[in-house]
Amino acid sequence: MLSAWPRRGGVGHPVRCEVIGDEPVGGVVASDHYGVLADLRY
Repeated sequence: MLSAWPRRGGVGHPVRCEVIGDEPVGGVVASDHYGVLADLRY
């Protein structure tokens, strides 16, 4: 994951990240390009 340098007070700082969409549904994996969910401090 890429984000900008944190700003004053930590704005833009990643607080938590996880990969999403990597679990098979009905035995099928939809893609080999998974999503990233990130919470950024704002």
